[in-house]
Amino acid sequence: MPNEDKMIISRKNKHQINCKLRQLIGQSVSMLRKQNYFGLIVPNFIHIKFDNDTSIFVSNFMRITQKNKMLLSSCDEEFSTHYIEVPIKTDEEVLNDNNLLNLHIKEVSKLLKDKCVINAKLSSFGDLTITFEDNIKICAFIDTRLNGEYLRIITGSDHFVFFFEDGTSQCIKEYCNDYCTE
Repeated sequence: MPNEDKMIISRKNKHQINCKLRQLIGQSVSMLRKQNYFGLIVPNFIHIKFDNDTSIFVSNFMRITQKNKMLLSSCDEEFSTHYIEVPIKTDEEVLNDNNLLNLHIKEVSKLLKDKCVINAKLSSFGDLTITFEDNIKICAFIDTRLNGEYLRIITGSDHFVFFFEDGTSQCIKEYCNDYCTE
């Protein structure tokens, strides 16, 4: 049996997070958007807000699928709507109507309207999967090549912050009341 200190997410935090994720069951997405987080230029996050005011911020890889079809990938921001690779330098370029991520966020937002969460779980590696009606899934997962925060789950004043640093992934629980997360 692994020592709790060696686990990527402590048993206590994983239990608390899974309890919070179970509260998503029956909820729908009230907002899906790309945004700058905490007033910083980098990193940018995809913000998913639910009807119960739970927010999830993904700064790393994520994808949204339905059955066997990819609807959105966080890598879409690097492409135009004509699937031509474009260097992104500013948030304005991502929010431009010619940006593939912006287009896919609009399309997925319409698709998720009134779709309720039927399952939400966190793996021991910190990968998050949220399943909606009609077999729509949001998956957020770690990229071990990048250091820093990759996922944040906010419920009320509880912030569960997931970050990867020098080959180690960790989750810490913070207590915040930050205007930037609203």
